[in-house]
Amino acid sequence: VGKIFKPDLRKRAIVRVLNAEMQSKGIKAKVTEVLEDKVSGLTAIISGEGSSDLKQEVIGDALNQFTVPWRKL
Repeated sequence: VGKIFKPDLRKRAIVRVLNAEMQSKGIKAKVTEVLEDKVSGLTAIISGEGSSDLKQEVIGDALNQFTVPWRKL
């Protein structure tokens, strides 16, 4: 039909925006995938290298400005 599949576009946008924000803040973590959660909707899954970069508070300071829920592995 030629219509754009919007859920995939939303997932790509979440990955792009959240990764750009973490990179700009110097956080060595990234969105590895975006999952559909029945309760929360699209949820970003965060993982990365180094234990200090993966603290909830550090990631939360960067990502809590967005409406997309996230959780770290």
